[in-house]
Amino acid sequence: MLKIVGYGDGFSVAPGETIRFMVGTLGERRYCARLLRIVHGDCNPQGPGFKAEPVASPFEGGYQGREQAIHAGSYVRAPHHESCERLGAFTLAAMV
Repeated sequence: MLKIVGYGDGFSVAPGETIRFMVGTLGERRYCARLLRIVHGDCNPQGPGFKAEPVASPFEGGYQGREQAIHAGSYVRAPHHESCERLGAFTLAAMV
């Protein structure tokens, strides 16, 4: 099985707008890209089930993958300050 991860530079686009996708593969493996219209994505056995329809697109086809590091999570980097030397511990929390 091809191990692949990707993300778009936006969550959605309107007709005529542009979206870019960044794709990484485990090793230098090829992958195939295509556009699907999701009719319904409910995979619940009591639901309608997953259904997608192919949509012709100019990017459809095979591409050479490349491995890209993924750094999960977020972080902040702050320059050293002498007031931090007196702290026994320090916690920062953010609600985003």
